[in-house]
Amino acid sequence: QVQNETLLDYLREVNETTTYTTSVCTGSALLAKAGILNGHRATTNKRAFYLAEEQDGDVDWIVEARWVESGKMFTSSGVSAGTDMALGLIAKTHGIDQARALAESLEYTWHEDADSDPFAQYVNRLAIDTKKGPGEFVSAEPAVGTTLDVPPQFLRLYFDKRPKADNSEIILRGANGDSVPLHGIHHMGANDLMISVSEPLTPGDYAVEWRARFPGSDSPVTGSYSFSVAAGR
Repeated sequence: QVQNETLLDYLREVNETTTYTTSVCTGSALLAKAGILNGHRATTNKRAFYLAEEQDGDVDWIVEARWVESGKMFTSSGVSAGTDMALGLIAKTHGIDQARALAESLEYTWHEDADSDPFAQYVNRLAIDTKKGPGEFVSAEPAVGTTLDVPPQFLRLYFDKRPKADNSEIILRGANGDSVPLHGIHHMGANDLMISVSEPLTPGDYAVEWRARFPGSDSPVTGSYSFSVAAGR
């Protein structure tokens, strides 16, 4: 959705009229991509921190935070932290006693300290590329040369540095050489490319071809590997 300009335009428009703008988990990546968080402090899901960071480098991304208040912006880290943030916003607008009473009525143990997140240890930040030149292919899912009993729903390629998802390509071909529809190339981790398979694969042999581009290099990395889908049992 960070590439969905209709959604991003909607967020920009609505933000002009809000008293508070809030996000839960990786929702802050959308706000960042829309430019709404520019110059603000913010946080996001720890295991996908890199996703938000790469949307806007002018945001002060805070790792050690359950949620962050910056002007009218409230951003939370993980999903349950969104509840903590919501109670924090209620405390701001209606007082701490009201927020605590609501948490008690919900039988929810409120993590009141916005500046402390026990899950910060799992942060997965945007890697800074120190290696010069293009990256190298490391591994893949499905694995190279494997035979699967269940057809894969996605392809995931791993490299030794972060490729550019918006300027890379993955192609899946069947035994007859025809390409299989794929959609939604994106990052799922720090140094990978992931893409969804649009339709169920029938038994047979398949070849994955890729053309990956990396920051600081004019030359794409290309390659291919194969895997098979066994007949159903």
